[in-house]
Amino acid sequence: MKSLLDRMNEETIEQSAEKYLKRYPEHMQMLESGSLLSKIRVISPWDIHALGFQLDAFQAYRKMCEDEGNITALGTIPNIALDVIAATYGTSPISAVASVQPIDDERGTVYYKQVVAQTTKGGTTTGQTIWDATGAPQTVLNGYSSDQQTVALGTTTAAATAVFTASSSLLPLRPQKVTVIYTQDSNRVGPVTATDDGNGNLVGAPFQLAGGGYATMVGTVNYATGVVDIFFFGFTPVNANTVNIAFEQVYEAATNIPQINFQLASKPVVANLFALKDTVGLEQSYAMRRRFGLIAEDELTKDLVASINSEIFNTLVFNLLASVPSGNQQTFSYTPGVGNAPANTSFLENKQHLKDIISLTEASMVASMNRGSINVMIAGVGAASVLSTLPGWVKLSDGSAMGPHIYGTLDGVVVVRVPLSAVMPSYTILTLYKGAAPFDSSCVWAPYMPLVVTTALPVGTNPLQQQKAAAVWGAAQVLLPNFIGQVTITGAPTLPQTG
Repeated sequence: MKSLLDRMNEETIEQSAEKYLKRYPEHMQMLESGSLLSKIRVISPWDIHALGFQLDAFQAYRKMCEDEGNITALGTIPNIALDVIAATYGTSPISAVASVQPIDDERGTVYYKQVVAQTTKGGTTTGQTIWDATGAPQTVLNGYSSDQQTVALGTTTAAATAVFTASSSLLPLRPQKVTVIYTQDSNRVGPVTATDDGNGNLVGAPFQLAGGGYATMVGTVNYATGVVDIFFFGFTPVNANTVNIAFEQVYEAATNIPQINFQLASKPVVANLFALKDTVGLEQSYAMRRRFGLIAEDELTKDLVASINSEIFNTLVFNLLASVPSGNQQTFSYTPGVGNAPANTSFLENKQHLKDIISLTEASMVASMNRGSINVMIAGVGAASVLSTLPGWVKLSDGSAMGPHIYGTLDGVVVVRVPLSAVMPSYTILTLYKGAAPFDSSCVWAPYMPLVVTTALPVGTNPLQQQKAAAVWGAAQVLLPNFIGQVTITGAPTLPQTG
């Protein structure tokens, strides 16, 4: 089976997206301009790739059924499956919250990004992590990519002369940009420096000695070889004191420049099967068709798909709530003047303070990850009602969605409402970062087998009862916990417990 990396090595995501745009034009048009997802963010080439991969997976499943001679087991689903898969991708909150990384096997691999130093320079050594999506300790770059830096040449001896050689990785040195610094000595007063004149000569100003009188440090520098000769006149150093060199390297003539490596770190996942069945009787089916013009089998299909998607999203929410770092958690008081709420504020003014509290979870996120921004929030039903009253709110839901759904946006941030308090506490908000690339998100949905729905089959021996089943096979897991924050609202009105 091919991994994500294998597919990316064969073609870029842009090339893959272009291929799927040509293969499934109607479904991609549905996603790009007719989906709810397109109303909250730009559909990226990765979205096209992820959806196209799932459509291909269903086509492969259909071909397998045809080869085995049991295509009828799929019922009418081959005619509508691609539409359902595309519609689900464009309307499900899963696509808005999670990175979608399709996998080719039940035990698959998902990825996140790392950047690692490949050069030792400026306090950074080869193999050190420069950026790690997990929030692991990172090196602070200082003098790594810059052509300017200061390094130790060596130490002096109890002699008036000394010879040092700069590392070949620092060469060649730029003329008129070299300064030699004698760092410490009990026999002198003030810093001791000598700067090159552009012709290889180091010229230093006289410096005062601790016992009185003055001395001078001069010398020569070879810009190509890095050999530095220094001479002290009127002064002999105390043994073993450091000599540094501050310089600019001529990058254009250097044998190499500092290097970093972008790496995709991996995490194994195991796909779980989400499956449901539903039944309908002949009498009910006839009544629905006669009275309302509805086909019972179609309604069963919609309910099965919606229920499975709800459970997948609930699984993500449970995992996210269990993974919030303690440093990314905040509390907001619904009551003015209580807790961290500003004193002497009106009820309306106090609610605006919720935005400040939310921004603190983003600050914690950036402090631990060195990047990120809140662009998705998952809110319990009570918290969602509070968010919907704040300036900058745009409502998108018509209230007809079953289970967790995209409710609206607040200052451009997508808000997913979770109706059941058994899944998401009513006054809790999860703040998340979902990057444009699939490697920078808090959680991942890794589908293995796309949506499959059976035909209507008799129930047992009763021909008046029919049943349908639907199944999806995939892994829903937290990928990067440091991209998760949480706000708990206290002192708010009590709501009925649901779920």
